[in-house]
Amino acid sequence: MTTSAIAPISAIDILEQASVRPAPTQAMAEKFTDLMRRNTEPSPIESAEKSTMVEVLMKQDEQMRRVQHESYDMAQAKMDGMSDDDLAAWRVDFTLRLASAQFQFNALVQVAQSTKNGLQTLMRNQ
Repeated sequence: MTTSAIAPISAIDILEQASVRPAPTQAMAEKFTDLMRRNTEPSPIESAEKSTMVEVLMKQDEQMRRVQHESYDMAQAKMDGMSDDDLAAWRVDFTLRLASAQFQFNALVQVAQSTKNGLQTLMRNQ
């Protein structure tokens, strides 16, 4: 009976062979490293014109600032001796504009939250 001699393999050799990456994975890792080291230029999205959402948010911000300045004006008008009837009418108008601005702000927050949830679901399903 012949017995074949099997050369003993050390655990270190096995670990070294197991830790070697296959060629496609190694190539992707090198590509990723190169991309991370590059001096990044703005993406087309960043350098493009303002998106619709950015414009909506900017208009919302302007409206909120106007409402804030009008609240300061109301305090000043009361001190300047505005009549009670004029002040009451101005307060009603101001309250309606403030409520409208708050409604729009809340609607935009809901749109942003919905968009975020949709993107998260999309990323989970990939």
